[in-house]
Amino acid sequence: MTPFADDPIATWGLRAVEVIRDRPSRWTGRGVRVAMLDTGVDRAHPDLAARVVAARSFVPGCPVDDEIGHGTHCAGTAIGFKTSAGRRYGIAYGADLYVARILDRTARAEIATVIAGIDWALSHDCHVIALPIGIIDAVPSPEFDAAGRRALDADCLMIAAAGPYWTTSVSRPADADGIMAVGAVDQWLNPMACPPPAAEVGTRGQVDIVAPGARIYSAAPGAKYSTQNGTSMATAHVAGVAALWSEAESLRGRALWRRLIGSAQRLRWSADDAGYGLVTAPTEQGVGSRD
Repeated sequence: MTPFADDPIATWGLRAVEVIRDRPSRWTGRGVRVAMLDTGVDRAHPDLAARVVAARSFVPGCPVDDEIGHGTHCAGTAIGFKTSAGRRYGIAYGADLYVARILDRTARAEIATVIAGIDWALSHDCHVIALPIGIIDAVPSPEFDAAGRRALDADCLMIAAAGPYWTTSVSRPADADGIMAVGAVDQWLNPMACPPPAAEVGTRGQVDIVAPGARIYSAAPGAKYSTQNGTSMATAHVAGVAALWSEAESLRGRALWRRLIGSAQRLRWSADDAGYGLVTAPTEQGVGSRD
């Protein structure tokens, strides 16, 4: 196949997940609350400032404003819009953004801190919680299983990065049964190269869905932009598309999960590693139908 590529109109990821086909999707995520749990967000970034409704840091001594760039980048893909030059890179630009900082300055997180961020997002009745993080730890974490169930019972869908070893072992919290695990594909829609794990890093060995994660262009602190790679970037794509489906069909929680996997594009290697396939945005023909 011909690889997807960024062009003057949009990034390749938005075209791959069909946010932009012949014309842009008419859904924007309006009325949907998306929580980004990461390194915080640059709340002054011109593409994000108007979207931030609430923000809080759960890391002692660390501000909610992003010092690393990871959270800003993921938020840009999920709910940003376009650069001043006109290239669109964000998906659900009408959604409301809730920001919880759960990673410290070394991009590490404690389980208790992540759970606190999740509960904060649920207290704000968020519909989608993005967790573009991965905790590599062989010790089971029942806290994440409970949090996933708690979120679904509250009609909220949690979406998490499957981590660098995702084709063989899914990291936490994505390995929890109630949290959607996301793998990453490149511009050819092939799985991104994953190094072999040094040890078991998760309890579930297969992702639920995949999304663009290679050479993803998005927002960066200081009104700038950067290109990053990984399942975190893929998670941001899925969170943005989830907001579009949530708006288009008034879906929440478990129903939204079923819609995402039911509308995914099957890939030739899906049965092995890609779960249900590539996440796909709602279209005029697809909304209201059931696969």
